[in-house]
Amino acid sequence: MKTKIFILPLLFVLFLSGCREQTFKKTKFLINSPCEITIIDANSYKAKKALKESFNEIEKVDKLCGYGLDSKVSEINLNAGKQPITVNNELFKIIEESIRIGDLTEGAFDITVGPLVSLWGFDTDKPSLPLKNKIISVLPLVNYKNIKLDKEKLTVYLAKPGMKIDLGGIAQGYAVKMASKKLKEYGIKKALINISGDIMVIGEALENNPWKIGVQHPRKQNELLTILEYKDKSIVTSGDYEKYFFSNGVRYHHIFVPQTGYPAKGTISTTIITDDPMLADALSTAIFVLGAKKGMAIVNKIRNTEAIIISETNDGTIITVSSELEKTNLKFNY
Repeated sequence: MKTKIFILPLLFVLFLSGCREQTFKKTKFLINSPCEITIIDANSYKAKKALKESFNEIEKVDKLCGYGLDSKVSEINLNAGKQPITVNNELFKIIEESIRIGDLTEGAFDITVGPLVSLWGFDTDKPSLPLKNKIISVLPLVNYKNIKLDKEKLTVYLAKPGMKIDLGGIAQGYAVKMASKKLKEYGIKKALINISGDIMVIGEALENNPWKIGVQHPRKQNELLTILEYKDKSIVTSGDYEKYFFSNGVRYHHIFVPQTGYPAKGTISTTIITDDPMLADALSTAIFVLGAKKGMAIVNKIRNTEAIIISETNDGTIITVSSELEKTNLKFNY
């Protein structure tokens, strides 16, 4: 049985041209992803310094949330069912926020999917379809409610041996958040941060135009589904075309339903637009899992949050947009 995995970019960023201000851009590979920051400013020294320091913030998050043998995340996982692990305030807050979003999304976002990620091989270059009984055997390990936090002692404890937290669904959003905070500390008023499709735009683009963000078409490589225009927003897309493989003609992707252990069905792409990049990152996964009806019901309850959900059904492709986006008469290439 042959399998292939494809990793495609989620969002294309369209930059406007101008001559009054300079554009400063830097790219690095961090958090297992290409990271790009673009600054528009007239002060060259300030912009370059801000670029350097904002990338330092991303590097800190990479170390904090990574899976190296000496990382706190690995230590937490290795001590599952054994003992609580003391962490710093920053990591504690990330895990605490992950649990809050788990509650908000009725368990659709769950950072304890680590055993499923490993079982399916999505943490390797060769993912494959596991046996059904293997999937069933790890399901008891997937439940974020079995993460026990002690706020006074700053400890994290995974209640069952074999549990593993995986911060992949929120770490990039947190990195974007910290990078944007650093840029603002330097007085940067126009910038774009893009960590593998986790995007945040600060202020406006050149000539005081809104930033234009192209959303990847989920079924046509190198084509756009639509173009969004925003300032001061986080935009994140999750799709079944990011990491996937085929087995016997069936597409299997990396976004799991925590309660079943299998990839979510029906949804093929979810784009979230909101103020907080951490929330946008986690919601893009959770709403993908929940599907259009349940997912949009949650989106509509969250202030300043919009969504585009693409679903494949027996009747064809359905595009569902949140109420405020619907008023903008977005045009879709589908």
